[in-house]
Amino acid sequence: MKAYGYQKLEADLPLIKGHGRPVVDFNFSPFNDSLLATASEDGTVKLWNIPEEGITKDVIKADGELKAND
Repeated sequence: MKAYGYQKLEADLPLIKGHGRPVVDFNFSPFNDSLLATASEDGTVKLWNIPEEGITKDVIKADGELKAND
């Protein structure tokens, strides 16, 4: 049986916590590997610049935000 490198992750991993409702989609930029866009039920799309070393603490403030019109 081939091993796929699965492992149990620590429970206290840093998270991106910038939305007020559940995230329904996300994607990395095809032009910039460190730029992440997240879309949420709260009517926002937020942009996050992920540091090269990764996320080392919880992130709450997005680097950019688009809001849906009411």
